[in-house]
Amino acid sequence: LAAALARELQSLGFAALYDDDLQGAADEDAMYDDVAESSCFCLVVSHGVFASRAVRTELQAAMDLEIPILVVYEERPSSAAFVDLSDAADTAPRFIRGLFDVAQRERFIPFRHRFFDKQIM
Repeated sequence: LAAALARELQSLGFAALYDDDLQGAADEDAMYDDVAESSCFCLVVSHGVFASRAVRTELQAAMDLEIPILVVYEERPSSAAFVDLSDAADTAPRFIRGLFDVAQRERFIPFRHRFFDKQIM
């Protein structure tokens, strides 16, 4: 989901950094610098997203720098990419749990991933 979104943004001429592009080589200072240069941070809610050290580091940087955080999620429970937002909130680092408050969810962006549609059909 995140890779597809990054590719789509890049095809439209936007600079989009996807964590897997780093291949584990970036240190925390480099990740912080990348976030500092960003207009916004796009958190793609996926299975195990908060287990990633890079994601946690980048989220902390976005919070510290007051970079707007957009939350993108697969909206269809029938999709393999679907993660219940309440479950995501339960596993989120404490410093961003407020982001998942029901009042904040009106700012979330639903996404339908065609790759997963093909797998289900």
